[in-house]
Amino acid sequence: AIGTQDVNIRIYDDTNPETAETLILDFTVSGTTDAVKAGGNITHTLTINDDDLVPGSGVNIFSEDFESGITFGTLGSNNWARGIFNGTSGTSEFEVGAAGGMTGTGSAYVSTDGGTTSSYNVNIEDDVLIKTALIDATSYSDMTLSFDFRVEGDVNNDYGRLYYSFDGFNYNLIDGTTTAPYVNQGTAVTRTVNLPAALDNQTFFLGFRWTHDDDGVGTAPGFSIDNISVTTGFAPVVETVLNSTDEQYFGP
Repeated sequence: AIGTQDVNIRIYDDTNPETAETLILDFTVSGTTDAVKAGGNITHTLTINDDDLVPGSGVNIFSEDFESGITFGTLGSNNWARGIFNGTSGTSEFEVGAAGGMTGTGSAYVSTDGGTTSSYNVNIEDDVLIKTALIDATSYSDMTLSFDFRVEGDVNNDYGRLYYSFDGFNYNLIDGTTTAPYVNQGTAVTRTVNLPAALDNQTFFLGFRWTHDDDGVGTAPGFSIDNISVTTGFAPVVETVLNSTDEQYFGP
């Protein structure tokens, strides 16, 4: 009997931007032998994701301006979704419509009346979340998120935060604290965030969280979001050393 055998596969980086490539590994039994292929694991598909980009400022892999509206699914789905963060009760939730006070005719915003206004109940604690649809970055790295936002509420206790999630249920903080930056911003501004390396070559969701207490103090809007964009890539590099050279393998 022969035990486990290693198969070495050498992959050459051809520095040519292209789609993901797959390699299917299989084997046959030949000669005079009673050996057979055992079980169902007789093939293996190896996927090689591309890590090369055309020189430029980056590739947009996800965008949403809410102008056409969205359909909410469940937190565990690949669709946009909304919910209560960590089981906290409340009366507000994120809505999509025209009352967020952002650009165009649509944005996402906290509302306690089904989206008619961007008001919320200052006497009831809320901790709510809106989750993006699935973002596919399986062939990308060095990603940047930009989006427009405004937020008021109570400057001392009400604020927004930005998260990422791989499953729609468990969230990891990217940006935002009780003091900055999603606090006391009455006019819309653009926020640009470098996404963590943990998201490179992954599929994931982004989550926007709004938290406010029940002290009876606050000013609408709560947390409004618009023009979300995730880009990846690199800026073109200018050669600064005279007569320098470089070599890259482009295949046969």
